Amino acid sequence: MKEEQKKVKISKFLADESMSDTVYLAIRDSFLKKRGVKDVQVLAAERLAVDLLEDAWKELERYATEVEIATTTRVGHV
Repeated sequence: MKEEQKKVKISKFLADESMSDTVYLAIRDSFLKKRGVKDVQVLAAERLAVDLLEDAWKELERYATEVEIATTTRVGHV
C-alpha cells in the first residue's frame, strides 16, 4: 500500500471520533492493566508505554492533518 493511501486511511479512521477514541482507550487500558507487579522497573515501563502511545497517537493526528491540507490545496487543480 502506498504511503499516501495509508495516510488517507489513517485520516478516515481518526475522523470517526467514536471509533478512534475507543481504540485509543482500549490500547491505553491494556497498557495500564493491573498485573500484580509492584517492581519499579515494570511500573516505569508501563508509564513509558503510555507516553509512547500518546506520542504515536499525535503522529497519527499529524498524518491526518497532512491529508486534510493536501486535499484542500488540490481543490481546483486540473
